[in-house]
Amino acid sequence: MLLIFLKPVFNKKYEIKIITLFIFEIAINCVIVVESNVNTWENWKMVKLIASFILIASILLLIPSELHLFFNMKSVWLVLAGAISFALMGSNNSEKIEFFSKGAVTFGWIGFLIGAVMLLANIEEDPGGIGPAVSVALLTVLYGYVIKAICFIIKSSSLIK
Repeated sequence: MLLIFLKPVFNKKYEIKIITLFIFEIAINCVIVVESNVNTWENWKMVKLIASFILIASILLLIPSELHLFFNMKSVWLVLAGAISFALMGSNNSEKIEFFSKGAVTFGWIGFLIGAVMLLANIEEDPGGIGPAVSVALLTVLYGYVIKAICFIIKSSSLIK
């Protein structure tokens, strides 16, 4: 509601910061309000999990005009294929989540190395392609660590046993 009144005053840059702060405030208020009404420890863990995901999702609001630069399906597939192959080796759910996160980071770095080799192989033929090639190579590492952070939140919430 506050954003409707402030919209004419602020430009796009400030609007994004206000929205991000608003989301942080919502997450914190959810935790405070629900903390007093939560009857069981399991419900409290779920509230913390939801608040964590809200805060992580709010990071996407900081880069709205350049958001398309952060999505590359080949990089996503490389990281997820590696993470899933590691997770298949786990014997229980907790171990599968741990292996999934380790596989994501490992294949993120493998994707970086593959991108670096491809970049260096074509550096003389296409010097203008260095920027996009490096950004795609770095995306695999970013995806790996984002997946690791999400897996950490899920595992530390103790909802998966």
